[in-house]
Amino acid sequence: MYFDNFLSHREADKLISIGSELGFEPNFDGMRIEEYSMRREPFASTWLNEAAAQDSTVKKIMSRLEQITNIPTGNVENIQVVKYDQGQVHNLHHDYIYYQAQRQPGVRILSLFLFLSDVEEGGENFFPNLNIKVAPKKGRALVWPLVLNENPNKRDEKMW
Repeated sequence: MYFDNFLSHREADKLISIGSELGFEPNFDGMRIEEYSMRREPFASTWLNEAAAQDSTVKKIMSRLEQITNIPTGNVENIQVVKYDQGQVHNLHHDYIYYQAQRQPGVRILSLFLFLSDVEEGGENFFPNLNIKVAPKKGRALVWPLVLNENPNKRDEKMW
């Protein structure tokens, strides 16, 4: 499910600005061994820290996220800002993390992706088992479940 205009352009730009201030680091998550050997550049990312989470714009965004997910902001991870340069990709992966099932907060039950910019070509989030592509659009929010309703500790295999 997605929501157009979930973020204003100003809010999207603010998240980019905060991410830039914090500093983007190469993110090797999801890269395959052959990509290392091809010297493919990883995308970059940063997690908003507690100080950034106190920004008034970030607080408004988090409040809105709580409204659409019905999950209190105290039960969610901080926002991760991801930066892709032309040609960079995040390989097919599932956001469910197995080892979290043994931890107190439990597994991620859903993912929410905020598009912070428009692109001319590419950049879709692709769910091959559902044959669904969601194109990037500045301000769009994309939400998808990671687990089964009847067993929230079991990964939903359709959501690849």
